[in-house]
Amino acid sequence: MDYSSYLKDQTLFICPNDVKTNILNYLNEHKMIVNVKFMDLGEFKKNWFFDYDLNAVNYLVKKYG
Repeated sequence: MDYSSYLKDQTLFICPNDVKTNILNYLNEHKMIVNVKFMDLGEFKKNWFFDYDLNAVNYLVKKYG
């Protein structure tokens, strides 16, 4: 697949690991250096929708009862 139209600086790829490997191999073969970031769908959802841990819940319980 030709990834050249998608490979621009400051690009976020939301893809599985095998597609990430293909893109990195394409970059290596064509001697390209671009600033891109890779995430899988689970990681993207965790960052896009608010995610909290047990410490945050404990803080809210102590502060607001």
